[in-house]
Amino acid sequence: MKISNSIAENKKTFFVILLGGVIAALLAAIFMHACIGSFSRYLADDYCTAGELKRLGFWPAQHYWYTQWTGRFSFILLVSALEGLGTGIVPYLPGVYVVSFLLAGVFFIHQLLKKISAELPWLLSLFLAAVIVFLTLYTTPNIGQNLYWLTGSANYFVPVIAIFFLLGLVVQQDHGFADRPAMIKISLGVSIAVFSWLTSGFSEIITVIQFLVFLLVNVYQRFFHPKKRLHVLWVITFLSGLAGLVMMIASPGNAARMQAHSYDRLNIFSLLVTTVKYAGSFSILWFLKHVHLVWPVSTIIILTACIAGKYFSPSLGKKLEQDQIWFLIIALLLMVLIFASFLPTTWATANPPEKRVLIFPTVLLSLLMVYLSAAAGVFLGAALSIEDSHFKPAAIILLAFTVYFILAVPVYEARKIYFIQSEAREFAERWDQREMEISEKIKGGQVDLVVQMIPTNIMEIEHLQSDPTHWINRCTSKYYGIESISAQ
Repeated sequence: MKISNSIAENKKTFFVILLGGVIAALLAAIFMHACIGSFSRYLADDYCTAGELKRLGFWPAQHYWYTQWTGRFSFILLVSALEGLGTGIVPYLPGVYVVSFLLAGVFFIHQLLKKISAELPWLLSLFLAAVIVFLTLYTTPNIGQNLYWLTGSANYFVPVIAIFFLLGLVVQQDHGFADRPAMIKISLGVSIAVFSWLTSGFSEIITVIQFLVFLLVNVYQRFFHPKKRLHVLWVITFLSGLAGLVMMIASPGNAARMQAHSYDRLNIFSLLVTTVKYAGSFSILWFLKHVHLVWPVSTIIILTACIAGKYFSPSLGKKLEQDQIWFLIIALLLMVLIFASFLPTTWATANPPEKRVLIFPTVLLSLLMVYLSAAAGVFLGAALSIEDSHFKPAAIILLAFTVYFILAVPVYEARKIYFIQSEAREFAERWDQREMEISEKIKGGQVDLVVQMIPTNIMEIEHLQSDPTHWINRCTSKYYGIESISAQ
């Protein structure tokens, strides 16, 4: 018995050490983006929103944007709050967002793992969340505009963080909700309702995804769950998110923006066909373009899930075998959400989405890949019969692949990001120098400014042009309170 326990303990220790090394390498690669993001500065739309904030004040700016340009009420609220703190906060935001995304992923996955009684839930949650964050950062077509750019990150990156936290919170608080005191239930319900409402107000895409997720969960609970009853928190979350969707669509600013960017709207059949084409094409190309990441990431997840399911939570395999149909349904629903992530943009423009919008299907594809790989690993662990005498050769193989994975995936990808550090630093230094130049000229009483041109930036976003009537130049003029500005 002592020998058997010693072998089991050795397996656990070995597994934890290897998994810890993988997690450390993934985290290092993830935080490399936070380091590059520290060179972020104001660009493009940042000057427009910050300029109106200066001109109108905080609450009048909310009214202005909601009635004049966009119904994305949470997006404008967050942007105004951040820009009210000044330009000095911009370099810190990418780091805050990366950490928040990781924590949100850990929180959500941990709540799910606890539901199925997995052992080592925090370690496995951190591993799976780190994989999802890593894939999102390193496979999104233009992560610079999603993460480094103040306006873009508030529109695209923050709602991803918010919906992970929201899902984790509802899963956590739903357990035992009916048995809590009335005041606790009311305060909790109101808090989650407000959170859901705010999450729905960042962009049309995240709102559609949120709407479908909570609708499907409520349908499952009412018609397919053994108890066949609705859960109050899930209903509240769905209805408050729906209220946010209606508020965003019905805003006068949304109508104004749609009119300014007028396109020939597709009929329902053409809309569905075109959306399927865009979603299918992007999904296939995502896997093909990133196959050098997909296969080793899938393999390490399969191996990890196999070992976890075999030695630390054998009930996982039995549970999946009992719920095979739901395993397939969840995979199918993730594909439906990928399709839905293309729907708002296809309807609005009848064109493929811009690169920065593609963070939403990228996150969903990453989730789908992690989900399928983890399930495959658990099935494999349940099916295999591994003797203790096979532990040493299996450990050697696992160690060799782990070392390869660390070097070929997180280390190699982080190295590529590291190489753009000098370009990012040069942009930040030139931007800071130009900011000082603008400040000096304004102090000297100049109102028509000519400043140095910064030709490139790692975000690939438009910046000050030579034409003072360009929309960015006009926004920048408003921001600084001058007549005109141009870059030469």
